[in-house]
Amino acid sequence: MPLTRADAVANDEPTADRRVERRQEVGAVLAAIAALPRPLREVVTLYYVHDSIPAKAFYFTGGLGAVMERARTR
Repeated sequence: MPLTRADAVANDEPTADRRVERRQEVGAVLAAIAALPRPLREVVTLYYVHDSIPAKAFYFTGGLGAVMERARTR
């Protein structure tokens, strides 16, 4: 492909504003989950993690806490 057409190539990386937006969304969800009673909080956390974090994030992670921390910083 000629260099002059390189700007038309799709980029899978989210923009900076989308990364900030995502971080805020995750923070709001985690804050809402933290306010729930413990038994409900565990169920909702597992559902959220399962539904919103790609399965490959769990490989060699060191557990749910590490996955949640990475999700919070994305």
